[in-house]
Amino acid sequence: MLSEAGEQVVSISFYNDTNTSAIAFERSDSVFINTAKAEEGAGSAGNVAHEFAHTLGFRHRFNLRLFSSGTVPYRVGELVESIVNGER
Repeated sequence: MLSEAGEQVVSISFYNDTNTSAIAFERSDSVFINTAKAEEGAGSAGNVAHEFAHTLGFRHRFNLRLFSSGTVPYRVGELVESIVNGER
């Protein structure tokens, strides 16, 4: 409930790992961006918005994008990306 919402502090950290498929991940109110995956969208506005949605408690139904594309993190990321790209 919104009236019960409190302050949430989220930190963003960067790492460089070419040996993983992950472009970013969230853990314990921290967002980690893989700088080795910048060409794949790591650190883009949509990617950061997607990870921030995770810090608010939104998750994927499955770990595969094919089955998770309709979840809140992906939809928020896509919306932010479309705004940044002037599509909305």
